[in-house]
Amino acid sequence: FSEKCKADCAPCAMSSLDEIQSLINSAKDELAESRKLKEQVEHETVQALHRQQMRRQLDVIREAIHANSCSIASSRAYRERIDSDSDGTFMPGKPRPAQDSMSCAGRPAGEVTTYSKVVDRHEYVWKIEGMSWLVAALKKRAQSVAAAEQPFLVGDTSFECVYHPRSGEIGDENQRGSLAIIHNESGGITFRHQFWIKRSDGEFVQWGATAEESHPLSDTLGRAFGPDVHEGNGTPAKLVGIFGLTHEHLLRSEWVSGDALTVKIRVEVLPPEDGFFTKTVKTSRVDVPPSSLCQHFRSLFDSGRGADVTFLVKGEAICAHSQILLARSDVFASELLGGMQESISKEIVVEDCEGEIFKAMLRFLYTDDFDHIQELVEHVCRSNQTSTQAGDSRSANLAKVSAEIQLLHQLLQISHRYQVVRLQLWCEQRLCNRMTVSEVSGVLCQAHLFDAKQLQRACLAFIKENLEAVAITPGFLKLTTDWPEVMLKVTLFNAGLSDSAACPVVEAQRESLRGLKRKRFQ
Repeated sequence: FSEKCKADCAPCAMSSLDEIQSLINSAKDELAESRKLKEQVEHETVQALHRQQMRRQLDVIREAIHANSCSIASSRAYRERIDSDSDGTFMPGKPRPAQDSMSCAGRPAGEVTTYSKVVDRHEYVWKIEGMSWLVAALKKRAQSVAAAEQPFLVGDTSFECVYHPRSGEIGDENQRGSLAIIHNESGGITFRHQFWIKRSDGEFVQWGATAEESHPLSDTLGRAFGPDVHEGNGTPAKLVGIFGLTHEHLLRSEWVSGDALTVKIRVEVLPPEDGFFTKTVKTSRVDVPPSSLCQHFRSLFDSGRGADVTFLVKGEAICAHSQILLARSDVFASELLGGMQESISKEIVVEDCEGEIFKAMLRFLYTDDFDHIQELVEHVCRSNQTSTQAGDSRSANLAKVSAEIQLLHQLLQISHRYQVVRLQLWCEQRLCNRMTVSEVSGVLCQAHLFDAKQLQRACLAFIKENLEAVAITPGFLKLTTDWPEVMLKVTLFNAGLSDSAACPVVEAQRESLRGLKRKRFQ
């Protein structure tokens, strides 16, 4: 004990039982008062944060008011100049533009009137982490609705994202719903909105239809808009909740991954008419086609015209053009210009890759386009899904994911071998989005072999978050016997060591394993 504690305890040692009990009761009262004061301060802190958030919303609204005031002043000045005939399209004495009867190449001229050129567009992503704690956290703060920390702007229009886990009151005018955006501007609005929810496999799926809202003459300040927003009176005409799920069902669904819900909202706002609502432009009808370079180079590869190098991939002959390969890959440049046999015979044997995978990599070198690779992935996934027993949707989905991961492994290997960096990073990204408990250990080994650092870190993070489920899989058990270096990385990452701190440990183990191998050979 410290000297102060000894001093505080000294009277107790000399006191009677009643006196000690009195001290205990007094201490309990003091503790209860302290706890009450703590709760009061925490509540005041929450209120202070809420006031701070509202002040930021007020700042955004005031900025929008200022911008509207400037626009109104500019439009008013323009109107006054028109009224005084000092500006405008039909000023006195101003010659009317000549009307050409024919445009270039003898084709008739035309006009384009656009009503969408001034439309403001924005895509906003909101991620709610700790979904399983959301209801308890809101209850502690005496709130019922979760809101994004900052509003988002679409042009000059401010919106706020909100989520009500009980699909209760949201917005104003007795509205109810779960996920919505709230209009933070006074006056009317005309806009469209789409809501997209991220699935556990990384894909965004649209929830509800694209909605068009037109309220030019109403004051929509504080009004909520969303796929399940409805008036509070009576039975709603649509399913309430994200995809019709309650908050509890949502937590156990594929829409909440890692205890987080990710929402993407696309908003298009048509500003009020201010004299610049439409624009009419003269145009001659000369159609410029889109670039066809990608299609031409792919056709060149598929046809084999002018090819001067042949790859023998497990017995299949694949023709290509050395000049394109030289420009796209340093490894191919070394093989074709380095004085090796391949540079003379122009024939390269490839034994460790399937023909379709190698052709997909070559097509990417020709086009720098992922579309044909995506087509190959989807074709393989469909083939494996079809071979799965009908009616077993879970097995079919697992087979589809497993087939895609195996294909991506092969693409990762071949792109690493020939140093096709963009394709390798694309494979890493897709594998990060296709992580599963059963496959993550194998993906981690591939990332370790091909020095795919971003993919490796994603695998380690996934294993740490799902360690209990991953630890009993055959792939993870195999790490302990066949992949000691990878297993060490898992251990160090779970222990919280940084990359810089873990690197010397991994290198020391690597040297130790090399020493054991040398002793065996001796």
